[in-house]
Amino acid sequence: MRIAIRVKKMNARVYHAWCPTLPGCSAQGATREDAKLHLKWAIRGYRACLDATVPKNMQEQVLTLSRTLVQPYPFGAPGPS
Repeated sequence: MRIAIRVKKMNARVYHAWCPTLPGCSAQGATREDAKLHLKWAIRGYRACLDATVPKNMQEQVLTLSRTLVQPYPFGAPGPS
């Protein structure tokens, strides 16, 4: 299963990584690689929670629904210009 991720440098010491298709699934790290590694574990935890709480026959429907609910801006909608 391939999942798209995004990584953004927040400041001189922190990188923020998130997965747009899994709402709330994000991580931080001191380097880009750290953030990606932490996100990898966050995605595994997300999937484990999904496996534990959602019946197998409904998991794809839940993931499809969650993809439609994701905002296009990971940190909220931009303010007025």
